Amino acid sequence: MSPLPASPADALHVLPPASLLALLALAAAILILLAVLIARRLFRGRQQSDTTPPPVPRPAAAPPSPAISIGTRIQALERKFLKTKAFRDGCHSLAVLIKGHLAQVTGLAAERMTSTEIERAIDKLPAADPRVGGFMTSLSRRRYGRNAPRRRHFIAACEEARELLG
Repeated sequence: MSPLPASPADALHVLPPASLLALLALAAAILILLAVLIARRLFRGRQQSDTTPPPVPRPAAAPPSPAISIGTRIQALERKFLKTKAFRDGCHSLAVLIKGHLAQVTGLAAERMTSTEIERAIDKLPAADPRVGGFMTSLSRRRYGRNAPRRRHFIAACEEARELLG
């Protein structure tokens, strides 16, 4: 029988215990410092928001004259935004204009409704054109879509709005 191998050696420490304790203390100090900085930033942000004055209320836009047709107002809006080339803003303004018109014509609170709510409400009205709800939904996709609407999209939206609303 062969002799047994030598007994295993004691485990070697990767770091001496004093160094390990020093690293743990440093990590704890960094975490505490980080927590203090975050709390301070949050408190400062809250303090600044309390001291900022409330926003100045914008006066409500005067209702358009009933003598000006919706088609004329859409044309004016189209000319304005074709000059500025801000087609997403133009789509937003077109939606506001159409919602105001729908509120006048149908009596719905369309200004405060989403396009989906408008679509559902118009489907329930007997005299309303159901295509208007679908148009509002597609206009919302242009307004809030990932890609900004282009000139041709804005022009097409204005033409469709004039066709649907007169």
